[in-house]
Amino acid sequence: MRSAALEKLRSEALNLSEAERAELAHELVASLDGTIDSDAEEAWDAEIVRRLAEIDSGTAVLVDREEFRRRMRAWCRRKAWCKEAVSQAISVCCDRAGVPH
Repeated sequence: MRSAALEKLRSEALNLSEAERAELAHELVASLDGTIDSDAEEAWDAEIVRRLAEIDSGTAVLVDREEFRRRMRAWCRRKAWCKEAVSQAISVCCDRAGVPH
């Protein structure tokens, strides 16, 4: 059984723009993650620095946007639950980076 408050919230959320819904979805999913693991956060920071160094040095194998989207869509076809969420996340990332999508 759904509560009236949940139905009202769902209705309001569905009236948001696509980018706003994607941001809200991201924040809601992040809220399910529980406490932040500082070791994991430090490890990700180190991984980001490592990957940026590979890009700067020219040793990274880069994938263009169309190839990335093709791969993500193929992955999502295998994971039906994530198709819309990934599509929205790609849109938000592209919007924030000023990249057409």
